[in-house]
Amino acid sequence: MMNDVYNKLNNWLDKSQGKEIVLDQKRPRAFERVKRHTPQDITEFEVKTGKPLPQPYATFLKDVGACRLFLLGGIGVEFLCLDEMAAFYTLAFPGEDFNDVDFLLPVTISAYGSHLLMRSDGKIALSDVDMLPEDWDEFLESWVDFDEWLSHLVNSGGNYFYGL
Repeated sequence: MMNDVYNKLNNWLDKSQGKEIVLDQKRPRAFERVKRHTPQDITEFEVKTGKPLPQPYATFLKDVGACRLFLLGGIGVEFLCLDEMAAFYTLAFPGEDFNDVDFLLPVTISAYGSHLLMRSDGKIALSDVDMLPEDWDEFLESWVDFDEWLSHLVNSGGNYFYGL
């Protein structure tokens, strides 16, 4: 099933290359690949941060890569490069240390000022920038599977941002 999702994303990314294309719903959106990560990139990130990537996300980074999806006026869903994750965390949570939390911040949803948190088991939840890291585990009850969320996002043509 994920092969179909990855194929659709790769098709959109190759076709768009940062320029708007029309999707099935006749709405123009842009897609831009930033970087496909290698197994070596992933291993280096895990060693450097001490944070193992959940297998579904590691597979996504290898097969699709860090990218920006469903962009309209530069706003959309951004899957961060591995080397951007710690920097984004520091920007989103000043004074907090990326290495002190058990979560990853792999995705930002710029239209809503939100981001996805990912646990080591590959489950994700939506959080806004006002929620402090120490509150994440307690208040985020709607943890869902990354692959399931990504499938819904892609198959809905980008309409499934908040389906968590």
